[in-house]
This record gives sequence, structure tokens and C-alpha cells, in this order.
Amino acid sequence: MEASNQLDLADNNNLICSILLALSERDLIPDAFDRHISKFVKVGTQETKSLALAALCKKPALAQRLEEDVWSGLLSEEWYIGGNAARVCGYAQLSPSRFITK
Repeated sequence: MEASNQLDLADNNNLICSILLALSERDLIPDAFDRHISKFVKVGTQETKSLALAALCKKPALAQRLEEDVWSGLLSEEWYIGGNAARVCGYAQLSPSRFITK
């Protein structure tokens, strides 16, 4: 059997969630994780998306590049995704005009 270097999201959801949770609790997240965090903010399961947003709080520059995805998280029907997206807005100091409407 040939080993694959691609993560199967369905089979590894708990592992991915654990890694993202551990990253979100670190003071500094290495830049090598940016691509993976971005991926899960965009196309993860509800759990991985929420935890990737939590990790994004520690990466303000990356959060600014993913502003549209943060906005999408704020509009989520899942309260925990919306809550983590709101945290990102505070930590990354995203453009208030984008997130505050009259």
C-alpha cells in the first residue's frame, strides 16, 4: 500500500482539530503553518474552520489577507464560528468600515 502525503479530512478531523487547537494556544505560530490555517479557514469542516479562525488571531497579517473569509465567518449560523471570527477582528484590527455597517 502506498502512503499518501494528502490529508483525508474525513478520517483525520479529530487530529486536525487537535493541531489547530494547539496552534491557537501558542503565543507565536510559525509562518510554515500559514498555508494550512488558510486552507481550513476557507474549506474546513465547521469545527476546523472555527479552530483555524482561533489560530488566525495570532497571525494578524494573514488575517488581513483572509478578510473576506473572516467576514464569512462572522455571518455563520454557527455561534462558535462567528465568535472566533469576531476575535480575529479584534486581534487583527481589520478595517472597521468593512465590518461595521450603518
